[in-house]
Amino acid sequence: MKSSSLAFIGLIKKARAIVVGDALMAAIRAQKVFLVLISTGASPRTHKQLADKSTFYRIPVMVVDVTTGIFHLGEKTVAALGITQRSMADHLIDEEMREAYAKEAGSTSQQ
Repeated sequence: MKSSSLAFIGLIKKARAIVVGDALMAAIRAQKVFLVLISTGASPRTHKQLADKSTFYRIPVMVVDVTTGIFHLGEKTVAALGITQRSMADHLIDEEMREAYAKEAGSTSQQ
């Protein structure tokens, strides 16, 4: 994840457009979340539950390295968070897709 994506997640946090904890699963069921970010440090059970529920409701999921620091909310660290504003979620997805495309294009030009 690029530093600009990390900065944008910081903006999302300040906008209070995130859901964490038990409220995250309820928000997924209610389809009030537009992107789910799961930490690499999340337990396999948590990862599977969130990924399966998000897939069922057709909500995109991104797995993010725990060392990025985006999962630290004050003194509490969470395993996953959901983004509740569609425009912010779409922006983050677009940025990550551009980064993935650039990596792919770079690796094919070196062959």
